[in-house]
Amino acid sequence: MRTRLVIALGIVLAACGGAPTSTAPEIPAEPVFVGEFETLAGETFELGSFEGRDVVFWFWAPW
Repeated sequence: MRTRLVIALGIVLAACGGAPTSTAPEIPAEPVFVGEFETLAGETFELGSFEGRDVVFWFWAPW
């Protein structure tokens, strides 16, 4: 029983090893604020108008 456990553990550890296959996405030096959105009240605003301020966007996709 102990031999089977050691073999199973070895297989799991072997499957977890290796170098990552993808690289991290590039992050721009300066954020790019582009786009126009509509509020629940129907008013439009540009995303760039919030530049330099802390903002939380909460959006919902009904699919």
